[in-house]
Amino acid sequence: MVSAFFLFCGCVEQANVAVVEKWGRFLRLAEPGLHFFNPFAGELVAGTLSTRVQSLDVKVETKTKDNVFVQLICTIQYRVVKENADDAFYELQNPQQQIQSYVFDVVRAIVPRMELDSLFEQKNDVAKAVLEELEKVTPLTYFSCYMYYILPWHIVSCI
Repeated sequence: MVSAFFLFCGCVEQANVAVVEKWGRFLRLAEPGLHFFNPFAGELVAGTLSTRVQSLDVKVETKTKDNVFVQLICTIQYRVVKENADDAFYELQNPQQQIQSYVFDVVRAIVPRMELDSLFEQKNDVAKAVLEELEKVTPLTYFSCYMYYILPWHIVSCI
C-alpha cells in the first residue's frame, strides 16, 4: 500500500525571510532555499520580508535658532534583524513611516537649538545624534540602522 502525502514546495529567494503560519498562527521563519509546506495541514506562507539594506529619505523642514527655515534631507539605511523578523512582520504596519516619524521628532528637537552656521558646521554631529536616538527606540529593535547622513540642504525662508 502506498501512502500519499500532499506536500507542496516553495522557494524563498535569497536575501528574504518567509513567515510560515499554521492555521493562522505563527509557526516558523523560512530561510532562503527550498521548503515544503502542507496546505492541507494548514501551513502557508503569510508573507516575506527583505533582509537587504534599505534606504529611506526623509525631508524635514524646521526652524533654526536664528529664525531661518531650512529643509534637510535625511537618509537612513536599515535592515530587518533576522532573529526578530516575525515580530517585525506582525507588529509593525508601516516601518518606513514609523522610522520617518522618529527622524522628524529628533531633528525637530535638535535643529531649533542651533544657529544656521553651527548647523552647517555640525551636520555630522546632528546625524550622529539622530542615529543614537533611533537605536534607543524600542520598535526599531526589529530593524538595525546602519548609516545615517544628511544630504545637502537648502534654506526655505528667513524671518
